[in-house]
Amino acid sequence: MNKKNIYFLADAPINLFDLHENLKNFYKIYWVVYNEDVVNELKNRNVKNIIYIDNLSFINFLGKKNMIYKIFRLFISKFFNKIERNALLTKIKKIEDINKPDFWITDTGSVLSKVKTSSPKCTFKHSVCYKNYYLNENIFDYDHVFLPGNYHYNRIVKFWKDKVNNQEFDKLIVAGSLKISPYVKKKNLNEVEKEKLLNKLNLSKDRKTVLFAPSHDAHGYGSGLFLPKKFGNQFESLRKISKFITEELNYNFILKLHHFHFNLLKNSEIRKIEEEKNNYVFKKAKYIDTEASENLIRLSDVIISDISGVAPIGAFLKKKIIFLEPDPFFDWQKCDMEPHYRPGFFCENFIDLTLALKKYGSSENFFIKEKEKFVNEIFFKHEVDAIENISKSLQKIIN
Repeated sequence: MNKKNIYFLADAPINLFDLHENLKNFYKIYWVVYNEDVVNELKNRNVKNIIYIDNLSFINFLGKKNMIYKIFRLFISKFFNKIERNALLTKIKKIEDINKPDFWITDTGSVLSKVKTSSPKCTFKHSVCYKNYYLNENIFDYDHVFLPGNYHYNRIVKFWKDKVNNQEFDKLIVAGSLKISPYVKKKNLNEVEKEKLLNKLNLSKDRKTVLFAPSHDAHGYGSGLFLPKKFGNQFESLRKISKFITEELNYNFILKLHHFHFNLLKNSEIRKIEEEKNNYVFKKAKYIDTEASENLIRLSDVIISDISGVAPIGAFLKKKIIFLEPDPFFDWQKCDMEPHYRPGFFCENFIDLTLALKKYGSSENFFIKEKEKFVNEIFFKHEVDAIENISKSLQKIIN
């Protein structure tokens, strides 16, 4: 019997790879990707069936290391994003029409939702965060939507019950989270792994570690802000944060900007931070989430974030969490999780942040029950890896 053809449309490999490993014996799987970094990551993992969509292939003759190529690519991405996105959708549709997949699986929502397919398609949102992902209307463009837990199911039903046909809710499947799957398998680093990683990052093994991992859109989409406006100049404030953590608290400091903010790492203040002792600036994820970032979360004792999915992962791992408040434009009404569902300190400015860090330094007993409640309600059957449960659900659907 011929195997059915399953097409993964992947924004990043990190969420879908374990699912690929679980399903590859039952189906023939193809990866459709639109970022060269994802291609390289998949090849490093010995994935063979990769269909790469390069919307800017017409300028490849310039050479990808050529400065003109880089400037032209940046210019198109910044000012002609809509044209580039439409070209991507057209090419995905062409793949659908020519290859006629039996089933589509994606780790995002906005792209494949806009492609009319003859075959069924399902989505796993790539992050469990404080944004408009699971509540977004594009979930109803899919035949099946996998949810991390009952909290998201109930929130979707409550938000959409008067706006869509109740049959739409039948496509919602509570099966657990692919995002925390790696952390279910491995929650912590052992002492040998921890010391080895600290040495590799040139950080002190005798210090606790603070990770600052903001999102890219908490303070205005496309604004380039990774700190609330009340912090003032964000680069100068970041250096103040680094100095406070490394000099006054005597902790290590790790900066992990969102990959959409990768170009900001060239800033002189960030370079100064990188050069100073007990600081590390993560640079391995130019465009995508990578496996390398997982150990930074495991390594950290305190996590500073905002609306990013890093904070919920930190809560799952029982880390100390500090939430930077998004700027006032942020619409909590459309957010996947409510504002009170943040098990940690809320901070609006530098003083708030230093006070929260001091409190965490003086006690281990903050937000323990809140984190436990959060994890139990957000992540379905979080004690076990969700991959097996999700795979069985998919096989029932596909077969």
